[in-house]
Amino acid sequence: MLSRLLKHELKATSRMLVPLYLILFCITILDRIMLYFLTDSIIMKVVSSILTLGFITINIAILIVTTVLMVTRFYKNLMTDEGYLMFTLPVKVNQLITSKLIIAIFWTVISFAALFVSTYIAFATPERMDFVLQNIRESFSELQNAFGGSVVILTIEMILLIITCFIANILMFYVSIAIGQLFNGRKLVGSFIAYIGIYTAIQIILLIIVGFSALINLADPYSEGSLVILLPVMVLLLAISCVVFYGATNHILSKRLNLE
Repeated sequence: MLSRLLKHELKATSRMLVPLYLILFCITILDRIMLYFLTDSIIMKVVSSILTLGFITINIAILIVTTVLMVTRFYKNLMTDEGYLMFTLPVKVNQLITSKLIIAIFWTVISFAALFVSTYIAFATPERMDFVLQNIRESFSELQNAFGGSVVILTIEMILLIITCFIANILMFYVSIAIGQLFNGRKLVGSFIAYIGIYTAIQIILLIIVGFSALINLADPYSEGSLVILLPVMVLLLAISCVVFYGATNHILSKRLNLE
């Protein structure tokens, strides 16, 4: 049944996002063409500026629409009148949540991939790529000196941090919406307050961890111990947050569902 939920959710969300990707693709091709034929002509420069502005706008729109769509789909399907139908389906609550989460992760990855690929196609030149790659190498070298360990381990830790970060962010929206539906007549307000509270708590904890690591490093500048464990600790914290957010959302929607 989970596969059917995924198929339905993918079909429903693609109606909004696929047209945006097509628009991005068209603008990207036009930007690339202008890169080859750009001259000192005022008209050409104006057209190029308009296309570049359109490119930036559609990229921002895609990222915003992806996030808003994933959140509103969760709220609309499970917290409004549609919830009466969704919760009568022969599926477990965790399957409903999982289907929403998987599709949200899928479109988030696709949106960021579209942003990077389109930027590369539209503006990449050998000179620019050499500059970018040089800066990436220098950044990794500096990070390696600061955190210690190998580049491979550092890269894995950075990837895990990014993955757990955006999964935790999606689940933070879900658990906030689930908490908000407990407030009769003020569900949206309750969801907003819950999100602000949870987000603030997570940021404070992360700041404490970073601050504690920095203090240890200042006390002993030659010690890399605190820096070496900083990324794994942050990944672990976000991973625990994901489990807690998912579990809390599942518990509330299973035991304390309120669609009135």
